[in-house]
Amino acid sequence: ISVVCVGVEISHAVERRPASGDFRVQEEYSGTCTAVTPGAQVLNTVDSLLSVLRSKFGSLPTYVRLDLLPSPHPTSPHAPAPLRLLEVALVEPELFLDWAPECTTRLAACIARSFPPPCYLILHSVAKRHNIGTLAQ
Repeated sequence: ISVVCVGVEISHAVERRPASGDFRVQEEYSGTCTAVTPGAQVLNTVDSLLSVLRSKFGSLPTYVRLDLLPSPHPTSPHAPAPLRLLEVALVEPELFLDWAPECTTRLAACIARSFPPPCYLILHSVAKRHNIGTLAQ
């Protein structure tokens, strides 16, 4: 499962699966992607990982994608397998915005807030002109 966080909150999640007989999950290799609602185990794991990022770097990045995979070695036959972190994607990650179009406005606002006010106003004006929503203050 890939979980996308924008600002300090979880935005959306997708489950990626490889094509039969392959291990690659990317669509260019015939992998599939489906929007999913993360369960409690995923939410707890993501919260823990975000806490680690926050304590390590002092704050959270504007956006991050956390790729998780169930461990092949469950700790108990009656409990779900613990989730393992595969990747923390920070630089040019696939954010799966096609599966959560409402995320684009929040993402644009988070990015814009990281710029000084004159840049923010320019970005706000571009967003309005291209009808991608307004940037929250």
